[in-house]
Amino acid sequence: MIDDEPLAIATDDLQLLGSFYSTDFPLVVESVEDEIRIVPPKTPWWSLAFLAVLNSTIFLAMVAFIVTKNEGESLEPLIWGGIGLAGVLAITGPVIAYKLRLNYLVRQSPLLSLNKTSNTISILAGSKQFMLADVYALVGLSLPDKQGEVVTELQVFVWDADRLTPHLINTSIFSFPKQTYGKTLREFGEHSGLLTLVANSKKISIMTPTNGESSDVSKQ
Repeated sequence: MIDDEPLAIATDDLQLLGSFYSTDFPLVVESVEDEIRIVPPKTPWWSLAFLAVLNSTIFLAMVAFIVTKNEGESLEPLIWGGIGLAGVLAITGPVIAYKLRLNYLVRQSPLLSLNKTSNTISILAGSKQFMLADVYALVGLSLPDKQGEVVTELQVFVWDADRLTPHLINTSIFSFPKQTYGKTLREFGEHSGLLTLVANSKKISIMTPTNGESSDVSKQ
């Protein structure tokens, strides 16, 4: 794409597609043989252990506070049992939730894969496949939903006859597409040559290909 060429997408064309479980994971771009992929991050065991230790420390500090205030003497054993159960949940709950969210993304990975040999792009673990020539852009967009909450999504726009059709790849809990997907969009665009954009209801900005920083090219 030439930098000063008008975009085929306008802000009025943007829409939220999401029913996916929102996550807060930074997506990773990796090259595997003849493929360029967008995948969830790999989580080393020590990061989960650190999270468990941190939660344990906070809980033990709270228990110590109760004891030093002599609150513990007035508590029944059953109440202490409840506190212990709450401690187990407080320590293990965030770790389990983290793994569940990550496993959700892993089951759908690669979220997007460009195969250089077949000149195809597939999304969501190969559930949909498109010819590379039909793929227009990879877009990180942020729009308000029906409740007024700002939702950020990663979408790929594909030509279907003479119109562009968006397909959902990922939904984020964060509200800013450039901060959420900027690094992923830039790296994927640089490796693949595919047009990548960030957008909201007021403007669309090119991430790649471009000579330098992203530039605003469409405003309404």
